[in-house]
Amino acid sequence: MAVSKETIISKVKTALRIRSKDEGLNEEVADLVDAAILDLASSGINEDLENKLFAQAVIVYCKAQFGFDNPDSERLNESYISMKHKMMNMEAYREK
Repeated sequence: MAVSKETIISKVKTALRIRSKDEGLNEEVADLVDAAILDLASSGINEDLENKLFAQAVIVYCKAQFGFDNPDSERLNESYISMKHKMMNMEAYREK
């Protein structure tokens, strides 16, 4: 079964503990998912939403960037960067 962007957005909302159907929050989460995918792609990493490490990197990126006063932002951003660097150095994740 193919993993859609909507599935990733739903996983991010769960990770962020968002249950609201507030359209503004949904749009913010969707924008963060897009930004994470673009950031990974700009680093030469193949977009593969079915890949668990890729999907987890998107989730961690969103958790790091979400909210104005996020006490875990720095730690999560470091984790995201570490994941991104690992994928950049693995042939399986690089664009061909």
